[in-house]
Amino acid sequence: LYDRTALLPRISLREPRSAIGKSTNQAMLAGAIFGYRGLVREILQRITAQKSWQGRVRVVATGGYAKLIAHKLPEVDTVHENLTLEGLRLVGCMNSPGGGSF
Repeated sequence: LYDRTALLPRISLREPRSAIGKSTNQAMLAGAIFGYRGLVREILQRITAQKSWQGRVRVVATGGYAKLIAHKLPEVDTVHENLTLEGLRLVGCMNSPGGGSF
């Protein structure tokens, strides 16, 4: 947001102290973290409700901020921050001359 506006500051993502921001920074931080957690929770609830298979859904959070977002989400079973990058590395190794090494 800060790139495209003159007055919104750049924020560093971390756990907010409160959902009620008493400054622009605090409000943006609360919205970013609590809002994103709410988004993830809603998606997981809908997937679980609509699943067509039997058994429990195992949820793995991935990405650079996965640990921060998943911290307060009991629906998340594990955090693997580099899962996508590891998968790309494995595919690259499989497609390199000689098969590469894992």
